[in-house]
Amino acid sequence: MDEARAALEVFGRLRAGERPWDVPAVRAMFAAAERGGGSTCDALVRELVAALPRLETYPASCVAIACGSLVELGADPAIGGLAIVHRLRQVAAPFDRGAMGMFDQGAMAHLCRSVAVRHAARALGAVDPDAAPWTSAVLDLVDDLELLVLAPEHGRGWRVRLEAIKTCAHLFTLLQAAVIPPLPGQPVDPEVLAIATGDQPLRHTVTDHQRFRFDDWTALDTATTLASDLRGFVPVDLSPAQLRPLPDGRQVLLLGTPQLGGRSWDSDFFANFHDALRSRVTLLEVLTPETLRAELAMILDARRHLERA
Repeated sequence: MDEARAALEVFGRLRAGERPWDVPAVRAMFAAAERGGGSTCDALVRELVAALPRLETYPASCVAIACGSLVELGADPAIGGLAIVHRLRQVAAPFDRGAMGMFDQGAMAHLCRSVAVRHAARALGAVDPDAAPWTSAVLDLVDDLELLVLAPEHGRGWRVRLEAIKTCAHLFTLLQAAVIPPLPGQPVDPEVLAIATGDQPLRHTVTDHQRFRFDDWTALDTATTLASDLRGFVPVDLSPAQLRPLPDGRQVLLLGTPQLGGRSWDSDFFANFHDALRSRVTLLEVLTPETLRAELAMILDARRHLERA
């Protein structure tokens, strides 16, 4: 598009620290995006990201944040997200903080809006958190992890999928909202839940607390009880991806009656850091009594093998 090509001419002449946003050609590009809607934004992003490989670091960072703004106006994040993360990773130290800040914000705008782009970006490898802290934080979120959730004391179990989960505390808050009811317990406060999903911005610190004890599979004592010790204790700051896997590779979270008083955690553990980011715990399957018994029997057998090892 003419508007993208004119803006690229401006970006290509920039020296570090120069701001192009009031230049008529750049303003005209954004005006065209606002008039044309999503399809126009898509076309603009395609032309902009195609230029990334040939641009120096600072002009490329301006392209990255311009694409982020176009995504916020309706462009598909799948068009430019991976190209921006790839170009970001090519920047060598010492870093121009101004350029890296724009790369970081531009990449984050894409990543927060697409699980698929996050998966593709993770496949490129880790991003230096000192260079791009927000991009690194988004890529550290847990996506598409399937988790077996069992409440043996209540004879219930579920298979769930996680999306954009920050910590186990984040998981606990969303999971408690998903399983109460049918499990007994005080419902999660609606404001806390809205902040944990990203449907409401964080305006002040809020807290949540445990309705259950949360353990990994090693805490299963019998088919209906959990061990009285803390062998399977799951810390609130752990990533759900770090839950101890079963021998078959699956990950399990056991729910039981709380011990040692109550545990609580504040919104630092579960508030989303971008207004486009959405976090979910989706119930995929309610286990039948027969499936639940089979899963518990398999876990008990795995635990006995672990003890004998």
